Amino acid sequence: LRAAVGEVKEYVECSNHGYCNRDGPSPSCVCARGWKGVACDDNSDAADHTFLYADGPFFTGSVLRMRSHRSPSSEFDLMRAETGDGSLPYLTLDGVGDMTLHQGSQTLLNGDLSLDKGDLTLGGGTVGVTGAVGVHQDGGGSLTNKTVPLLSASMDSIANYEGSLLALTVASGGIGNQATDDIQFDFIRVGEAGEEPALKVDGYGESHFG
Repeated sequence: LRAAVGEVKEYVECSNHGYCNRDGPSPSCVCARGWKGVACDDNSDAADHTFLYADGPFFTGSVLRMRSHRSPSSEFDLMRAETGDGSLPYLTLDGVGDMTLHQGSQTLLNGDLSLDKGDLTLGGGTVGVTGAVGVHQDGGGSLTNKTVPLLSASMDSIANYEGSLLALTVASGGIGNQATDDIQFDFIRVGEAGEEPALKVDGYGESHFG
């Protein structure tokens, strides 16, 4: 009996990813976490863990519904997303409906982000916008007797503060690389739409009053 070098493989019980359970008439492998198969040699794990699907063509319910018997409270979470040992969650939705993104980023590729009531608070860092930002009062209503500003910036204390409540900037070299007649934007423009502004600060930093 002759065998070519490399054709004879050493036998390793359960591929060295588990142990053989010899209790009963048919011994079988008990695989370590992350391994499966008759010989514990399969570690593929790409399928969705939980998949919810409503197959009714006239479905009008909820594909996922979470409810607690306890009354609303911030002492528990309706949802918590985490990895590893769970010491630092990525996302939580507590029992009063407050959602917190603990780490990572949130990206809106298409559509709108609307805030009907309440405040949008930035505890630290900056907000970066590529493109334009529009702040408007929608619905065709009147601003009469409404005291809430469309856009505001405030601070709790001015002690040792050296920053800016509002900073409008252009990328480094963005203006210097343009010919004088090519700068046609305004940093600030205040007035009625379609009319000459009551106040504007142009791209050169010069102020104009209507």
